[in-house]
Amino acid sequence: MQVESVAKAAVALRQLHRDVMAKMNWSLRDIYRTLEEPGANPLRDTQARLGESVRAAYGMASDADILAFLLDLNGACAAREAAEAASLPRPPVDHAAFITTIASGCNPETLVTSEPWQDRHSDLQAVTGGSVVSDQIKG
Repeated sequence: MQVESVAKAAVALRQLHRDVMAKMNWSLRDIYRTLEEPGANPLRDTQARLGESVRAAYGMASDADILAFLLDLNGACAAREAAEAASLPRPPVDHAAFITTIASGCNPETLVTSEPWQDRHSDLQAVTGGSVVSDQIKG
């Protein structure tokens, strides 16, 4: 199911965020700055899986121009709305299966850090072991 694939990929990304923030006391900004470094990166891989899942859910080819696709989709939705037809897909019947909660150990104070940026790419690799632990995702 495409919705389930997107949900699992999104949960994996959020879990990676939480794990790294808790273990390294990093902000989201710190985590995303690791993308500036070349080479393998668990965050890049996890985001790529989410992007692939979303593309598949929308039926978008992997080499399609994202902006052109979204413009066309927007036009199609606008045309349906103008014709007074429903333009949004209905949620899955059992949508509760796709609802997740934030980890109880989340500390809002870790969202901002005053530490200067350092090379955190290798630290991210060390925390995650170079990959995302997928057994934490129920499915």
